[in-house]
Amino acid sequence: MILVDFLVALVTGLILTVIFWPRLRKSGLWANGAGWAEFLWFFLVVFLASWLGGIWAAPAGPPLWGIYWVPFLMAGFLFALLLAATAPMRLPHVRRETPAEAREEPTLDERTFIVLNLFYWLLLLALLASILAHYRR
Repeated sequence: MILVDFLVALVTGLILTVIFWPRLRKSGLWANGAGWAEFLWFFLVVFLASWLGGIWAAPAGPPLWGIYWVPFLMAGFLFALLLAATAPMRLPHVRRETPAEAREEPTLDERTFIVLNLFYWLLLLALLASILAHYRR
């Protein structure tokens, strides 16, 4: 059952990531050349959220090969929609600084980046822990 859940979440995550890719690519985050890395990170979060929602939500919709796929799709879609809604609509302002300015203490933007990065990793760990808790019971 774990393998089937994994495959359904994998396909759901991939489909949703491909659907949301054009909108996010036009945003400021993915407009540069580093788009594939962001694609993979976005896919990872949507995949794990889809898997988590699919295994913890009540079965709904018609079963396909013995698996209820609607909870996987709805959880992944809601999470992808939430992530896409928070993406910036334009390119962020890139500040050019001298080496002396770079040695100064971190600015608010750098602290914000560090906090959001930490939040991202905590989110991934929480999703994984919740998935493991489901199969452990």
